[in-house]
Amino acid sequence: PAPPEGARITAEEVYAVYFHGRAYQVLAEAWRVGDASAGRLASDLPANHAGDDPLRVAPRLVELCFQTAGMWELGTTGRMALPTGVDRVAAAADADDAGPAVALATPLAGGGGFDVVVVADDGRVLVRLEGYRTIELPGGPDEQSLAPLRAAMS
Repeated sequence: PAPPEGARITAEEVYAVYFHGRAYQVLAEAWRVGDASAGRLASDLPANHAGDDPLRVAPRLVELCFQTAGMWELGTTGRMALPTGVDRVAAAADADDAGPAVALATPLAGGGGFDVVVVADDGRVLVRLEGYRTIELPGGPDEQSLAPLRAAMS
């Protein structure tokens, strides 16, 4: 995705709304790209898990997909939502060790969810998330917290 040209959402603004612990504060920044949202992976994340057992799918890159799509939902509708389903996830074998990456979350026609792709700086596709759907979380954030998200996604 194109780098941010206009308003962007900072990590501080993201996590004023989201409740994730430090290991899953995966968004360094987010911005609008056409009719989609983009999110840059944070580079200073602490360890993901204890032990040497390899993970089968890159959980923080999948979380990057969720949160990048969430920035679109929050910024365009004010809707705070949680994952409710995914049709398909595909991840490269070296996805967790790929270094800098950006996600692009494209809303599906009719508001039926998102397709999201995570791309490394060298252009390799690391993760594809197809048919990601959410369910609204009652209560949602206040208008003051939503203001920078709305500004970046409008």
